[in-house]
Amino acid sequence: MPKKHDPILAGSFVDLSISLEDASCEDQFSIEETIYIAKWMEKYAMFREDPQLKTVTSIIKNLEKASYTSEAACERWLNITNIKMKTLKKVWSKRWPKMMRL
Repeated sequence: MPKKHDPILAGSFVDLSISLEDASCEDQFSIEETIYIAKWMEKYAMFREDPQLKTVTSIIKNLEKASYTSEAACERWLNITNIKMKTLKKVWSKRWPKMMRL
């Protein structure tokens, strides 16, 4: 059974999206900040027992890999993370009221 819309989870998605837009492989701190936001989302998804918890956890793993690799590899990990975010958007937007869909 699909979960109902959760404004807190939706807000964390938006926060993570904005942080990802600002993340730069040239700025380690920006990636660390993004990891922090993703971990917050993960903790909340655990609390909610959200079916997409594995996707959120994989985002954290990808970001952690991006934080300690070469710049080229970092860019690839960020791209993979953005693909995972599109997956979350697709699944979670079905829960959001029509007027809120991204």
